[in-house]
Amino acid sequence: FFVFVIHFYGKLSFVAPAQTSDPVPTSDAVADGYDRLITIILSGPAGVGRSSLLLRFVEDAFTDSYIYTMHGVDSKTRILEVSGKTIELNVWDLSGKKMYRKNTVPCFAGADAIVVAYDVLNKDPLERVKEWIAHSKQYAANALIFLVGCKNDRETERTVSYDTMRNFAEEKDLLIIETSAKENVNVDEAFKMITCAVCGLPNPLLKPAKSAMTA
Repeated sequence: FFVFVIHFYGKLSFVAPAQTSDPVPTSDAVADGYDRLITIILSGPAGVGRSSLLLRFVEDAFTDSYIYTMHGVDSKTRILEVSGKTIELNVWDLSGKKMYRKNTVPCFAGADAIVVAYDVLNKDPLERVKEWIAHSKQYAANALIFLVGCKNDRETERTVSYDTMRNFAEEKDLLIIETSAKENVNVDEAFKMITCAVCGLPNPLLKPAKSAMTA
């Protein structure tokens, strides 16, 4: 593996998987005029900011009000143009409440990517992240897993450092990025990172950092 790191307003660490030159098209994708359809699951504890992340990504909107996931599941779609390819993202937002846990299990079937979201303000989010990673692997063993931190606009209030989360991600060969749905920081970048990894496409946002190349 090669490690790529970008530092801008927001944080991203990338452990690059093997890449292919072109995404493998599906029959539905070809029929609808795009190169591939991928399914992404947003998972993680209740209240971490998953729904706000999805709202910002699809509708470019934000609300301070709590977004209730009806019946434990919500889904939205958006088409991205990445590295010259047209990819449709089907994103499922799964409630983190235990009362919905069994209802959401079937949604993992056929998922290409699982986002385990965490709140940088929560005390010891690593334990919850580990729990959700194990849950994801149980029901979607072949899906790529990504860590996405939420609410990084509240930097002075955070209870866990980015370095702590990044080190954990690198130990597990996971991709990690921190975002702010409120300030629209790294939201599109997160989904482009996921799309490129799933489809084996080069991510134009990523460049090798000198520290990574010499580490």
